[in-house]
Amino acid sequence: MKPPKLTANQYLVLATIRTAGAISRRKIAAFTGKKKSSITHAVTHLIQHKLVHQQIAPRSQSSSGARSTLLKLNPAAAYAAGIEFTKELITFALTDFTGALTTFFQIPWVTQSPAATVSIEPIEAAFMQCIENENLNLSQISGIGITGSNLSEQHNHPPDQIKHHHLSGSELQRLLQQRFKLPIILANNAHAVTMTQTWRDPDQSIDDLMVIYLQESVGMAIFLNGQHFQSRKHYGGQWGHSVVVPGGIACRCGKNGCVEAYVGESALLRAYLRESAHNSRLTEEIDAFGVDDLIETVNQHDTVSKNIFQRAGAVLGLAISGPIQLFSPQRVFIVGKITQVGELLFTPLQEAMRHYLDDAVLNRTEICLPAWQPSLEAHGAALLVLDQVYGH
Repeated sequence: MKPPKLTANQYLVLATIRTAGAISRRKIAAFTGKKKSSITHAVTHLIQHKLVHQQIAPRSQSSSGARSTLLKLNPAAAYAAGIEFTKELITFALTDFTGALTTFFQIPWVTQSPAATVSIEPIEAAFMQCIENENLNLSQISGIGITGSNLSEQHNHPPDQIKHHHLSGSELQRLLQQRFKLPIILANNAHAVTMTQTWRDPDQSIDDLMVIYLQESVGMAIFLNGQHFQSRKHYGGQWGHSVVVPGGIACRCGKNGCVEAYVGESALLRAYLRESAHNSRLTEEIDAFGVDDLIETVNQHDTVSKNIFQRAGAVLGLAISGPIQLFSPQRVFIVGKITQVGELLFTPLQEAMRHYLDDAVLNRTEICLPAWQPSLEAHGAALLVLDQVYGH
């Protein structure tokens, strides 16, 4: 779907309606500081393009006399897709124009060798099935956001094929663009997860926040003055490869003591293999032993895994203290499957923050551990499409 061309004023009105959910023209004018005539002109354009529709306010929301007309986004005005790639799964998500998740499913993504190549055909087939399940067609999709902890900058793969464990993000973007003729937006996982946390934040006064992403890779996204901070590479830098323990554990980047070497999923698994009394057995089962299994060992009161997660929490507390001291965000979301261990990770993290942060900064910053959802990254990638294509 080719989106209508919107002026800056129309973008502003659209964003205001999305934030409010349902709002009158008069309140939009008051909120934005724009003239009522300007708001009326913008709203007329949005209604003509079926991006917004009107409804009569319930009596409880109106003063005595005539009831006011409220403006809401039209959920069916457009749809966006998000796809997340990991070493084991491809996750697909669809959102409507309000950003609500309408479809979410996963398919296996497994090869015998990290060097193996796979055809893009299964991705195309699964994506088409995804939109057909919602009785949609390709013309109703505004774009596709793609994300993944193993997307890299490698190039020159054979036509219609991509490396499995080190996907070239730009090459994948090009192939999907060729197949679907849609905008394809590439984002790192931390940026995608940030979209899910900020899209409908119940506290709209939060302008400065961070999202810490903990999975195969470790990343950070920053939201300052209500805007995503983006460098020339479209994200907040390689924070996961900042050295926090000089001379520490070797990291896959070639350095020692990086954040990711202590809190990344693979790093936690390697640590458990090194330190567990069952090391020989687990080495034979390394392909079958994953993060879910590691979390389950905590539930079984395994002291080795508990020590590993406590150490990870302490290192993470040290690692985030620098950026928090620098930017003084109001809220920090820590997102990832490993947060399911709860206080085991959270308590040493808080203790480290109390040690490294000024009291004023510490008291201002709220640390949040939202419930883990497997749809987070793909959903966020879809929201990023709406954000960029329609300027929400």
